[in-house]
Parts: sequence; C-alpha cells; structure tokens
Amino acid sequence: MSEYLELVEIKKLIKKKIREDLRKHNEQVAREIIESTWSTKKTKKVLALGQNLLPRIKNKEGVEIFDRDKIVEVASSFFKNLYKDPRDTGGSLDLWHNLVRNHQDYSPFTEREIEKGLSRVKSASALGPDGIGNESLKIYCEALTAPLVALFDAILASGHPLSQWLLSEIILIHKKGYRMDVNNYRPISLASSLMKVFMSLLKNKCYKHLDSHQGP
Repeated sequence: MSEYLELVEIKKLIKKKIREDLRKHNEQVAREIIESTWSTKKTKKVLALGQNLLPRIKNKEGVEIFDRDKIVEVASSFFKNLYKDPRDTGGSLDLWHNLVRNHQDYSPFTEREIEKGLSRVKSASALGPDGIGNESLKIYCEALTAPLVALFDAILASGHPLSQWLLSEIILIHKKGYRMDVNNYRPISLASSLMKVFMSLLKNKCYKHLDSHQGP
C-alpha cells in the first residue's frame, strides 16, 4: 500500500514539473514573438500548436488506432497519397539536367539575390527539422551570403537538394467535423528555412526566365 501511495505522489510531482516547464517555455516563446513582431495574434497561434494531440484516429478500414506510431503511419500514408502527382514518371532529374545544360543563359545566383531573400524571411516563423531559424538567417546575413551563393548554385546545377531539405515536421490542425477522420485535418509542414529561401529565389528566376522568352 505504501509503495502505491509513493507512486501516486511521484506521478503528481511529475505532472506538476511538466506543467511548470510548459509554462516557462510558453512564457519564453511569447516573449520572443512579442519582442520581434509585437503580434499577440501570432503569439496565440504559435502557443496553440501542439496543445491538443490527436488521441486516436480511424484507418481506411475503419479500425480505431490509439498507438502514436500507428497514428503517424495512417496520417502520413493518407497525405502522401493525397498530394502524389500522377504525372510523375520518375525521370524528373534527367529532365532537369537537360534543362540546365540547354539554357546557358539561366543566370547563377548573385549575392544581391541572396541578401534580398534573407531580408524577407519572417522572424517569428517556427523552426524546421534542421533547427535553423529565420532570426539567425537575418542576423548573420552578411556572413552567410557568399557561402549560400555557392551552395544554391551547386544545388541548381546538380538538381539534387540537400538531404536535410527532404525532411519536414507535419502538424495536423483540426478543421471541423469528426475528429477521428483524417480528412478533417489540415497539415502544416515545418520545413527548412534555407530551403524556403532557395525555393523563393528559384521561383523568381523562373518568372524572369519566362518573361524574357515571351513573344511579342
């Protein structure tokens, strides 16, 4: 009996410490967001992420799943199939190499492009799996510019993104309706900040390239 009561007290203590740590974490997050953006709306939005874990979900056979790993598998499979492009034949890398080789006028990245790209990132955005935040990119913009020019040009020429860029953390936000139906959730992807900068700059290059080759 005494061992049982001791375990109960330990459980209560653990819960108390978790609540204290969570409160300190939320206070720190709120302080950083308000100091950088002065947005209470942004603060509420960020602190709301992850508060309600998905307790269970139904798979495609209608069976309820409670195990966290299995829930991740069901959700991952659903959204992978949902966003799969049926036009992908697996030869995209060869097509990319031909595109780069046949368009020598496709200009490399410049330091000015990188500086502008880094200056436009939102400071309060959540971190991706690589742990590199937008605030760091802004603070160390001058030191990062030259290395990023070389890195982005190498990626552009090879058609191979960094392996870290292929990873992202997915957060499911309930929209409405039955909570065990994965169709009623909207996925938010927390990806690499550097990848977002690269894709933004690449998009601008594509637009400029298309505009310069348009007919009268």
